Amino acid sequence: MTTFFTNIWVLRGLMGVILVVGTLTAFYGFRAWHRTGSRPLFYMGVGFTLISLAAALSGVIYEILTHDLLTAWIVTAAFSAAGFLVIFYSLVAREPVSPQPPETSRDPGVEATGGEPRDEQG
Repeated sequence: MTTFFTNIWVLRGLMGVILVVGTLTAFYGFRAWHRTGSRPLFYMGVGFTLISLAAALSGVIYEILTHDLLTAWIVTAAFSAAGFLVIFYSLVAREPVSPQPPETSRDPGVEATGGEPRDEQG
């Protein structure tokens, strides 16, 4: 019985690490998505959020609701699988390319085509 209590603390610690690291990774993924607008980064953030939720839900199910470790493992596996599938999608999906208008310079003294300053005198 002592081994069970030792092992359950190891499991709690590992799930805590997954929760913290997964949440931080999701946060930085969403932050990068917000900065760049890249859809794959958004999906990566969603995937790591699901994995972090898996760790949190397993603790809630086992510690608070049922004390049934098998149910907690099943929920963890389901959320982790969903998270990894979304992360996989973020890696293989192609981002739609929208046609961009030709670049124009904001500086009136620079030509848009060559980047050379215009000669204002002639």
